[in-house]
Amino acid sequence: MSRRGRPTLERSEELTERIVAVAIEMFLEKGFAETTIDELAVRLGVAKRSLYSRFPTKAELFRAAANSYAASRIDALPPVEPDDRPPAEQLFDVCVVLLNYFLHPDIIAMERRFLAEAVRFPQIVPVLEDVRLRAMSRLDVVLSSIGADPEVDAQILWDLVVGPRMRAAALGLYPCAVTDETLALARQRIALFLAARREPSSCSN
Repeated sequence: MSRRGRPTLERSEELTERIVAVAIEMFLEKGFAETTIDELAVRLGVAKRSLYSRFPTKAELFRAAANSYAASRIDALPPVEPDDRPPAEQLFDVCVVLLNYFLHPDIIAMERRFLAEAVRFPQIVPVLEDVRLRAMSRLDVVLSSIGADPEVDAQILWDLVVGPRMRAAALGLYPCAVTDETLALARQRIALFLAARREPSSCSN
């Protein structure tokens, strides 16, 4: 039996999970700048020391919230396993999953908010980049199966297929949805990517 006033390990872990869950809500609702430890403590009904003992800085809390959010969303996406279909079809399927995720209105709204804050709060940039890399790594299995370099080629494929559409949606130039045009363009750019891998470089030193 624990001493009065001292939470058990289980209760302590439950509180940490609650803190992260409510922090996710606040960061999505208010952004990094407007989210305060004071308001978070009020929403949770706990003392600020309970927050600071777990997350000494708001940046550390943001990292925990972002990682938890990514785990609940990105890690819940369908597993990726190579099969006997042509590489273009396999890569297309993975890219469609990523496009559906990153073009969701909630994700685009979050992208707009945090991009606007990135210059003022550079500490959030590595956290956001970790989430992007976590999603991008879903391409690794298929890329490895065709002899590509996942570390290099996943970034190239992202920049061809997912990144431009996400940026356009964040700027309001493109709808927050996967359209027939999106799918057609994805197929074209995957074909371009695979063709470039087959052709030897003509550049010389």
